[in-house]
Amino acid sequence: MLQDALLPWGARLVMGGATLEIGVAAGAGEGSRVRTLLLAMVVGIAALLAVAVVRNRSARAESLRDGSLEPSGLFDAAGDCADAADARDEGAESLRVARARGERFRYDYQDGIAAVSAYSRAEQCFLAAGAVPAAERAQREGHAMREEIEGTYRRLRLSLQQSLDRGDDATALATLRELRELTHHRRDDYTAHLAELERELQLDLGLLLDDDDAR
Repeated sequence: MLQDALLPWGARLVMGGATLEIGVAAGAGEGSRVRTLLLAMVVGIAALLAVAVVRNRSARAESLRDGSLEPSGLFDAAGDCADAADARDEGAESLRVARARGERFRYDYQDGIAAVSAYSRAEQCFLAAGAVPAAERAQREGHAMREEIEGTYRRLRLSLQQSLDRGDDATALATLRELRELTHHRRDDYTAHLAELERELQLDLGLLLDDDDAR
C-alpha cells in the first residue's frame, strides 16, 4: 500500500534543483493518491533529465573554453615559388587566383584558405623575380585576407561557446557546421572534437538516431 512507501505523504523531495511535495488534498481517495504519486515520479524524472542535459551542455562549452583543446591552425607555412624560372608570370597568375578565390570566401570558406596560400605564393614569386612593389602588394592583400578569415574563426568559436552556454542547440549546431567547413582541411584533436560535438547535438535535436535506436 502507498501508506507503507518510503516517502510519507507531505514529504518534500528535491531532485535536480526541483522541490516536489508528495501529497494530495485532505479526504482524497486511494486513486487520487496513486495518480499524484505517478505524476510526482514523472515530474521528478523530467527534472533529473533536464539537469543532466544542462550539465552536458556546460561540459561541452567548458571543453572549448578551458584552453585544453587548442583550435586548429588554419594556414600552412609559406612555400617557395613553384616556377622560379618564370617567377614574374607565376606571381601574376598566383595573384589572379588569390583574388578570385578570396572573393568567394563568404560562400566557401575553403576558397579563402586557398586564397591566402595563393597570395603567399605570389609574394614569393615576385620576390624571386625582383619585383618588390608587386610582392609588397601581394603581401598586403594576403594579410588582409588572412585577418578576415581569422576574425571569422574567432567569431564562430565565440558564438558556439555562447550558444552552448545558453542551451541553444539549434544555433550551436548551425555554428558548429560553419566551423567544420572552415577547418575542413584539418585532421586533429580539435576537428575530431567538433565532429563528436556535432553528433551529440544532432542526437539532442532528434536529427540523428543513436546506435541503440537504430537497432
